[in-house]
Amino acid sequence: MSRILDHLDHIESTVPGLKGRLDKSKVAGVGHSFGGFTMSLLLGASNTDPRDGSVVRPFEERIKAGVILGGTGKGGADMSENGRAMLPFCNLEFSTMRTPALTVGGEEDVSPYLTVRGADWHWDSYTYAPGPKDLLRVKGGHHGFGGISGWDAKECQDESPERLGMVQRVSLAYLKSQLYEGDKSWEQAREALSGLESLGSVESKA
Repeated sequence: MSRILDHLDHIESTVPGLKGRLDKSKVAGVGHSFGGFTMSLLLGASNTDPRDGSVVRPFEERIKAGVILGGTGKGGADMSENGRAMLPFCNLEFSTMRTPALTVGGEEDVSPYLTVRGADWHWDSYTYAPGPKDLLRVKGGHHGFGGISGWDAKECQDESPERLGMVQRVSLAYLKSQLYEGDKSWEQAREALSGLESLGSVESKA
């Protein structure tokens, strides 16, 4: 991901219709599932490899805000036996993740094949990171958030255009307000969602 940012000038000059349309001062990152692991690291989290104790923190200061959808949580004792076998390198520490971020967590996203905890494991990037952070708790949401990986994806257990649309719109509103000073999209989205409790709710910390 950092390599892509390193070569934005080249990408802009070679992709038809893109030249002159990039604002390199307003970079955001979004990751779903294990992509959330990647995004957590880019936003400032560190990861300790329990096999040899080595610590990596590939913080990317060019990313000004992020969205983590159903990302991985803490490792160690929170991992199930199968989870430790699948992801022996997953041992995130969120206390250094200071970049503004929205964590999106499905309230039904229970993953016993990865963790011994409940759905809240997927929003550790909100719980354990310093502010400013926001959490969108998706009512009835599983790991697919209504169809984020595609309508016909076998992993989608909660197919719902309404739920998916809400996650899309709230995520976009968050990023717009983070990247553009004075933008009211996030404030408006939160106000709208306050009357749609059946879809989800937002928590915040400064």
